[in-house]
Amino acid sequence: MNKNTKTYYSQIRSDVFDMICDGQNKILEIGCGQGKTLQLLKKIKKANFTVGIDKHFPSIKYAQNIVDKAICCDVEKEKIKLEKNSFDYILCLDIIEHLYDPQVFLTNLKSLLKPSGILIVSIPNIRNIQILKNLIVKDSWKYENKGILDKTHVRFFTKTSFVQLANNCGYEMIKYKFNSPELNRPTKLLDLISGHRLAPFYIVQHLFKFKLKS
Repeated sequence: MNKNTKTYYSQIRSDVFDMICDGQNKILEIGCGQGKTLQLLKKIKKANFTVGIDKHFPSIKYAQNIVDKAICCDVEKEKIKLEKNSFDYILCLDIIEHLYDPQVFLTNLKSLLKPSGILIVSIPNIRNIQILKNLIVKDSWKYENKGILDKTHVRFFTKTSFVQLANNCGYEMIKYKFNSPELNRPTKLLDLISGHRLAPFYIVQHLFKFKLKS
Protein backbone atom coordinates (compact mmCIF):
# COMPACT_ATOMS: atom_id res chain seq x y z
CA MET A 1 0.00 0.00 0.00
CA ASN A 2 1.59 3.30 -1.09
CA LYS A 3 1.57 6.50 0.98
CA ASN A 4 -1.41 8.11 -0.83
CA THR A 5 -3.48 4.93 -0.49
CA LYS A 6 -2.69 4.72 3.23
CA THR A 7 -3.79 8.34 3.74
CA TYR A 8 -7.00 7.75 1.77
CA TYR A 9 -8.07 4.76 3.86
CA SER A 10 -6.85 6.03 7.24
CA GLN A 11 -8.70 9.36 7.38
CA ILE A 12 -10.64 10.30 10.50
CA ARG A 13 -13.79 12.22 9.61
CA SER A 14 -14.16 14.33 12.74
CA ASP A 15 -16.06 16.92 10.67
CA VAL A 16 -19.26 14.84 11.08
CA PHE A 17 -18.97 14.23 14.82
CA ASP A 18 -21.25 17.16 15.71
CA MET A 19 -24.01 15.44 13.70
CA ILE A 20 -23.91 12.42 16.03
CA CYS A 21 -25.42 12.55 19.52
CA ASP A 22 -23.56 11.15 22.51
CA GLY A 23 -24.86 7.83 23.72
CA GLN A 24 -25.06 4.08 23.26
CA ASN A 25 -25.38 4.24 19.49
CA LYS A 26 -24.95 1.42 17.03
CA ILE A 27 -23.14 2.92 14.05
CA LEU A 28 -22.48 1.50 10.58
CA GLU A 29 -19.98 3.11 8.23
CA ILE A 30 -20.04 2.21 4.54
CA GLY A 31 -16.59 2.80 3.07
CA CYS A 32 -14.95 2.74 6.48
CA GLY A 33 -11.37 2.28 5.25
CA GLN A 34 -9.24 1.26 8.22
CA GLY A 35 -12.06 2.05 10.64
CA LYS A 36 -10.37 4.92 12.44
CA THR A 37 -13.43 7.18 12.37
CA LEU A 38 -15.50 4.46 14.04
CA GLN A 39 -12.73 3.81 16.55
CA LEU A 40 -12.70 7.45 17.65
CA LEU A 41 -16.51 7.67 17.78
CA LYS A 42 -16.47 4.84 20.29
CA LYS A 43 -13.63 6.41 22.26
CA ILE A 44 -15.50 9.72 22.64
CA LYS A 45 -18.65 7.82 23.65
CA LYS A 46 -20.79 8.50 20.62
CA ALA A 47 -21.02 4.76 19.88
CA ASN A 48 -21.07 1.52 21.83
CA PHE A 49 -21.10 -0.83 18.82
CA THR A 50 -19.44 -0.14 15.50
CA VAL A 51 -19.65 -1.91 12.14
CA GLY A 52 -17.47 -1.04 9.15
CA ILE A 53 -17.84 -2.12 5.52
CA ASP A 54 -15.27 -1.60 2.78
CA LYS A 55 -14.27 -3.47 -0.36
CA HIS A 56 -10.57 -2.75 0.20
CA PHE A 57 -9.39 -5.94 1.90
CA PRO A 58 -6.10 -4.62 3.44
CA SER A 59 -8.07 -1.84 5.14
CA ILE A 60 -10.75 -4.19 6.45
CA LYS A 61 -8.05 -6.48 7.77
CA TYR A 62 -6.71 -3.52 9.74
CA ALA A 63 -10.20 -2.44 10.84
CA GLN A 64 -10.92 -5.87 12.33
CA ASN A 65 -8.61 -4.93 15.20
CA ILE A 66 -10.31 -1.65 16.12
CA VAL A 67 -14.06 -1.93 15.33
CA ASP A 68 -16.60 -4.40 16.65
CA LYS A 69 -17.37 -5.89 13.25
CA ALA A 70 -15.55 -5.35 9.95
CA ILE A 71 -16.90 -6.70 6.66
CA CYS A 72 -15.18 -6.85 3.28
CA CYS A 73 -17.97 -6.23 0.79
CA ASP A 74 -18.63 -4.44 -2.50
CA VAL A 75 -22.00 -2.89 -1.65
CA GLU A 76 -23.06 -2.61 -5.31
CA LYS A 77 -22.33 -6.25 -6.11
CA GLU A 78 -23.11 -8.00 -2.82
CA LYS A 79 -25.99 -7.91 -0.37
CA ILE A 80 -25.19 -6.32 2.99
CA LYS A 81 -25.84 -9.12 5.46
CA LEU A 82 -26.76 -7.23 8.61
CA GLU A 83 -29.79 -7.16 10.88
CA LYS A 84 -32.66 -5.00 9.62
CA ASN A 85 -33.77 -1.89 11.53
CA SER A 86 -30.78 -2.09 13.86
CA PHE A 87 -28.61 1.01 13.35
CA ASP A 88 -28.93 4.40 15.00
CA TYR A 89 -26.57 5.97 12.47
CA ILE A 90 -25.25 5.02 9.05
CA LEU A 91 -22.29 6.98 7.68
CA CYS A 92 -21.63 7.26 3.94
CA LEU A 93 -18.67 9.63 3.81
CA ASP A 94 -17.41 10.24 0.29
CA ILE A 95 -18.80 6.93 -0.95
CA ILE A 96 -21.94 7.82 -2.96
CA GLU A 97 -19.95 9.40 -5.80
CA HIS A 98 -18.20 6.06 -6.35
CA LEU A 99 -21.46 4.18 -6.98
CA TYR A 100 -23.03 3.53 -10.38
CA ASP A 101 -26.58 3.43 -9.02
CA PRO A 102 -26.78 5.52 -5.83
CA GLN A 103 -30.57 5.57 -5.91
CA VAL A 104 -30.84 1.80 -5.53
CA PHE A 105 -28.14 1.83 -2.85
CA LEU A 106 -29.76 4.58 -0.77
CA THR A 107 -33.20 3.01 -1.09
CA ASN A 108 -31.93 -0.38 0.08
CA LEU A 109 -29.98 1.19 2.94
CA LYS A 110 -33.17 2.36 4.65
CA SER A 111 -33.95 -1.17 5.80
CA LEU A 112 -30.86 -1.18 8.07
CA LEU A 113 -31.85 1.98 9.96
CA LYS A 114 -34.04 2.03 13.04
CA PRO A 115 -37.26 4.04 12.48
CA SER A 116 -35.55 6.91 14.35
CA GLY A 117 -32.22 6.28 12.61
CA ILE A 118 -30.02 8.87 10.94
CA LEU A 119 -28.10 8.79 7.65
CA ILE A 120 -25.03 11.04 7.37
CA VAL A 121 -23.57 11.65 3.93
CA SER A 122 -20.70 13.69 2.53
CA ILE A 123 -20.18 14.30 -1.18
CA PRO A 124 -17.79 16.47 -3.22
CA ASN A 125 -19.26 19.63 -4.76
CA ILE A 126 -19.10 19.60 -8.56
CA ARG A 127 -20.29 23.25 -8.57
CA ASN A 128 -16.88 24.27 -7.26
CA ILE A 129 -15.30 27.36 -8.82
CA GLN A 130 -12.10 25.60 -9.87
CA ILE A 131 -14.04 22.91 -11.72
CA LEU A 132 -16.21 25.51 -13.45
CA LYS A 133 -13.20 27.68 -14.32
CA ASN A 134 -11.36 24.77 -15.92
CA LEU A 135 -14.48 23.70 -17.81
CA ILE A 136 -15.61 27.13 -19.05
CA VAL A 137 -12.31 28.97 -19.52
CA LYS A 138 -9.89 26.15 -20.31
CA ASP A 139 -12.26 23.59 -21.88
CA SER A 140 -10.78 21.10 -19.41
CA TRP A 141 -12.36 18.20 -17.51
CA LYS A 142 -9.35 16.38 -16.16
CA TYR A 143 -9.58 13.50 -13.71
CA GLU A 144 -7.03 13.48 -10.90
CA ASN A 145 -5.69 11.02 -8.33
CA LYS A 146 -7.72 12.74 -5.60
CA GLY A 147 -10.15 15.58 -5.06
CA ILE A 148 -13.48 16.47 -6.64
CA LEU A 149 -12.52 14.93 -9.99
CA ASP A 150 -10.99 11.83 -8.45
CA LYS A 151 -10.60 9.28 -11.24
CA THR A 152 -12.66 6.76 -9.25
CA HIS A 153 -15.74 9.04 -9.11
CA VAL A 154 -18.58 7.99 -11.41
CA ARG A 155 -21.37 10.30 -10.16
CA PHE A 156 -21.37 14.05 -9.52
CA PHE A 157 -23.77 16.17 -7.47
CA THR A 158 -24.64 19.69 -6.43
CA LYS A 159 -26.31 20.31 -3.08
CA THR A 160 -29.73 20.56 -4.70
CA SER A 161 -29.38 17.50 -6.92
CA PHE A 162 -28.29 15.30 -4.03
CA VAL A 163 -31.08 16.45 -1.72
CA GLN A 164 -33.56 15.66 -4.51
CA LEU A 165 -32.05 12.19 -4.89
CA ALA A 166 -32.24 11.55 -1.14
CA ASN A 167 -35.86 12.76 -1.04
CA ASN A 168 -36.75 10.38 -3.87
CA CYS A 169 -35.20 7.54 -1.85
CA GLY A 170 -37.28 8.29 1.26
CA TYR A 171 -35.05 10.60 3.32
CA GLU A 172 -35.63 14.07 4.72
CA MET A 173 -32.73 16.46 5.35
CA ILE A 174 -32.54 17.79 8.91
CA LYS A 175 -29.09 19.39 8.91
CA TYR A 176 -26.62 20.67 6.34
CA LYS A 177 -23.11 22.10 6.49
CA PHE A 178 -20.10 22.26 4.20
CA ASN A 179 -16.33 22.22 4.03
CA SER A 180 -14.54 25.00 2.16
CA PRO A 181 -11.18 26.74 2.33
CA GLU A 182 -10.80 30.07 4.11
CA LEU A 183 -11.51 32.83 1.59
CA ASN A 184 -8.84 35.49 1.12
CA ARG A 185 -9.67 39.14 1.80
CA PRO A 186 -10.48 40.20 -1.81
CA THR A 187 -12.73 37.17 -2.29
CA LYS A 188 -14.50 37.86 1.02
CA LEU A 189 -15.16 41.42 -0.13
CA LEU A 190 -16.53 40.27 -3.49
CA ASP A 191 -18.70 37.75 -1.69
CA LEU A 192 -20.07 40.48 0.58
CA ILE A 193 -20.77 42.79 -2.36
CA SER A 194 -22.56 39.96 -4.20
CA GLY A 195 -24.84 39.28 -1.25
CA HIS A 196 -22.92 36.10 -0.37
CA ARG A 197 -23.58 34.56 -3.78
CA LEU A 198 -19.90 33.80 -4.40
CA ALA A 199 -18.99 31.73 -1.31
CA PRO A 200 -21.05 28.63 -2.34
CA PHE A 201 -18.81 28.18 -5.37
CA TYR A 202 -15.82 27.64 -3.06
CA ILE A 203 -17.46 24.73 -1.26
CA VAL A 204 -15.41 21.57 -1.63
CA GLN A 205 -17.65 19.15 0.20
CA HIS A 206 -21.33 18.99 1.21
CA LEU A 207 -22.33 17.24 4.45
CA PHE A 208 -25.92 16.16 5.11
CA LYS A 209 -27.87 14.69 7.99
CA PHE A 210 -31.07 12.86 7.00
CA LYS A 211 -33.87 11.11 8.82
CA LEU A 212 -36.33 8.67 7.33
CA LYS A 213 -39.49 10.24 5.93
CA SER A 214 -42.48 9.53 8.13
